[in-house]
Amino acid sequence: MVKLKLYYDFLSQPSRTLYIFMKKTKIPFESKSINLRQGEHLTKEFESLNPFKKVPFIDDKGIVLIESVSILRYLCRTYNVADHWYPKDIQKQALVDQYLEWQHNNTRAHCTQYFRHKALWPLKTGKAANTEKVTILENRMIKNLNLLENIWLKDKPFLCGEEISVSDLVGACEVEQPRIAGFDPLVDRPNLTKWIARVQSKFSPYYEEAHQVVEQTADEYKHYFSKLNTGSFSKRVIKQQPRRGNAIGEDIKVQILAYVRVNARTSICRVSREINTSFVVQKILKKHKMQIYCADLVQHIRKGDTKRRITFIAWLETQLNENPCFKLHSLDR
Repeated sequence: MVKLKLYYDFLSQPSRTLYIFMKKTKIPFESKSINLRQGEHLTKEFESLNPFKKVPFIDDKGIVLIESVSILRYLCRTYNVADHWYPKDIQKQALVDQYLEWQHNNTRAHCTQYFRHKALWPLKTGKAANTEKVTILENRMIKNLNLLENIWLKDKPFLCGEEISVSDLVGACEVEQPRIAGFDPLVDRPNLTKWIARVQSKFSPYYEEAHQVVEQTADEYKHYFSKLNTGSFSKRVIKQQPRRGNAIGEDIKVQILAYVRVNARTSICRVSREINTSFVVQKILKKHKMQIYCADLVQHIRKGDTKRRITFIAWLETQLNENPCFKLHSLDR
């Protein structure tokens, strides 16, 4: 019996979506793994299968479909899958379709552009990313992630209601992508965090299998980034002092202290680039006359932990804004 063929690369978010969904719903298919980074999609052989030279796409006994959302709808209508994935009820189906149409120019567009500019193209070309462009894309992505947090997931467990649907898997695979570039989309977003956990649980173990490439590529980017910037930070560890409150966040297990001192060798742009801070924080530092400085991060964290570095700079921003003594103490070295 001829099986449906799925052409995919796990580096592609829609590819992960289709693979996970077909595994979960036990739709029989033949795996056709394509290595995008090695250009296998650009060969004449591949072009003869898909003239658009992209993944994912399916060949179901001669019916070739090249758009992932169309493929999901086709699979739900053609194969015996549970109704909640893509409901037959017109109103419920409309809610799922609403997110699937919205996400193209929102979740998918912003997460993908950030990932491409900050991580994919630098890894491919060996050239550093344009920091100004990355900052613009990051701000757009953050606004979109906040829409997921505050609107789509405000008062329900899944994007389109009380039951999981294909829209949740589509959204989750897109939200995972920025992690490759060192950005954790779940920080300070409790609704998004719980939702991702629900989706992962529903699709385990296939969700973890398909997202191994995210972890691997993220490690590759960390190595690239640290190699690119070797020697740009001087660090020293001193005895940590207790502090009140939990401004850094509950997920951070260590106390993080810092002082900022004037240093003519390290510009604000360079340090900001190293610790992956945002344009907003740069403006705050400039406002406090710290145009030229270096940051000694007094912390027990592993080198290259971008998530905690971002958390640190958020804490630093809070201190500069709310603690009038912080600036004086931080410069008193």
